[in-house]
Amino acid sequence: MSESKKDILSTTDSAVVQEWLRTQPDHSLSLIAQECGAQEISEKPDQARDQLRVEVTPLVEGHVGGMGDVTRMYVWFTGEESRPAEATPFVMKIVVPGRLWISKMHGLTREVEVYKRQLLSSNEKELVGDVIDGVRVFVFNSVTPTVYAADSDPESGAKRVIMKDLSKECLESGYFVGASHTPLNAAKNVDEVLVKTYGDVSKAPSQAEVMKRSFVQAARIHAHHWNAPALLDNTWLRNADFYKDAVNGETENARYDQTCQYLINKWVNEVRPSLSQDPDCENYYIADDTVRWSKLLVGLIDVSLSPERTSWLSYATHLLKRPYTFIHGDFHPGNMMVRTKDGEVVLLDLELVGIGSGPQDPAQYVMSHVSPAHFQEVVDTALRAYYDELHSTWAVIDEGDEDKRKAREEYDFEKCLQDYVVGGLGKWLWLMVVMSKGKAAAILPPKMMGYFVEQVSCELLLEAFLLPL
Repeated sequence: MSESKKDILSTTDSAVVQEWLRTQPDHSLSLIAQECGAQEISEKPDQARDQLRVEVTPLVEGHVGGMGDVTRMYVWFTGEESRPAEATPFVMKIVVPGRLWISKMHGLTREVEVYKRQLLSSNEKELVGDVIDGVRVFVFNSVTPTVYAADSDPESGAKRVIMKDLSKECLESGYFVGASHTPLNAAKNVDEVLVKTYGDVSKAPSQAEVMKRSFVQAARIHAHHWNAPALLDNTWLRNADFYKDAVNGETENARYDQTCQYLINKWVNEVRPSLSQDPDCENYYIADDTVRWSKLLVGLIDVSLSPERTSWLSYATHLLKRPYTFIHGDFHPGNMMVRTKDGEVVLLDLELVGIGSGPQDPAQYVMSHVSPAHFQEVVDTALRAYYDELHSTWAVIDEGDEDKRKAREEYDFEKCLQDYVVGGLGKWLWLMVVMSKGKAAAILPPKMMGYFVEQVSCELLLEAFLLPL
């Protein structure tokens, strides 16, 4: 192949994808052949390469998302040049050329690092085990789609992931939230899809059931990586440098300072001046004539971006106060699927995996899709299930280790709740600045931005956030 790696990984051209797939390790070819029902060929990788044929097509409900492009790839080993009816579909995920700069800037190729470890772990010939570089791969094997091949070029932001097509057995988790509250479901025929799948909307899992299962899946991942020092050496994990520098007592971190300076400049010079008094309510500001900002929320952002709060030493002290773990980082219903057979939740889109506060993942789920009227119900049910799963998992993996058992017991539900509120809302305070309209074009349309501001402006949540500060 004469093209650069960037060009190879970012194209949907069937011939290029076919040649790329033939260069993948024997284990990947074997897994793909097995999925296609070509068992005999799966044991003969060279023959599999020779007979492999590929056709890439858009998904029926394909999309170019914020993180990349998802298409469908058909594979067959029958020797025919045209796609036969029995060709097996796979999902192929890449970053389209126009978004490569975003992928490079935010390190979105990092999900390939997880998938490569899964592939290594599943290769019996390599015998690498279920824990690679501190990442307990076996946990992800049970909560993510089967991955058959994965490659990346971090220098350009390009990547390609070939995974199992779950469209026949799963629905996006967002369908179970309903269409009435979140504009994220505005374009979806939610009831129609649920009726088609379950026969009746009442037979589909409820939002509460799906949310609880989602939180439990997060807890399993978090419990297995709780305060695991080996994670800090994985430089590809988001925020690994922050935690490692904090643990090592470093007195400065240039990347953190640059991030804070960007946020402060945008808030002070662009977003804050655009807010004016809402003529209909003295407790609110208004922007773009439609987006209403609670003064309490604005005040919290002011405080969070103050010199005292944004110094590296202050942030490092904050990090060391709370447990850390392996987090999904973009934990919301749009990045999950629900198996229609048993209701189990499958996690997708690992571009933002990193090190952080575990309860921050469930908090993002709530901020993204749950009505503030149900926030307390979430704490009483789904967050409690998350907490219980943490301790249930620890009881198994820490058996016989008295020191660890005592340390886990100290993490009571009040601490979990505090991490959920502080970690979740703390992340969203700064995210509000990132997503807001400044001198550059807004990331979100006014209606969507207004929705998230309203979510974060929930007074009960803001007041709860003030308590631990």
